[in-house]
Amino acid sequence: MKKYLAHIKQKAPHERRQVAMRIAGSITAVIFVGWVATLGVRLASPNANVVQQTSTFTSQLASVVSAFKLPGQATGNTLQVASTTNF
Repeated sequence: MKKYLAHIKQKAPHERRQVAMRIAGSITAVIFVGWVATLGVRLASPNANVVQQTSTFTSQLASVVSAFKLPGQATGNTLQVASTTNF
């Protein structure tokens, strides 16, 4: 690797930029292909909705619990969340 870096340092600045762009493009392409390859599995998962409902319930429960102030608890800035439901 040190030999390769020394070889690249000897080149002109525009050639070094080209090499950097090729490397960055290759890494981006590998990440994109990995993401696309797993996208179908994630979308087809039957448990995807269950996870979403659980996290929504947990966040709503946390907001309700945080709304109640216990005696002796310090007061500070709080975030109040209002959720809407469709009937």
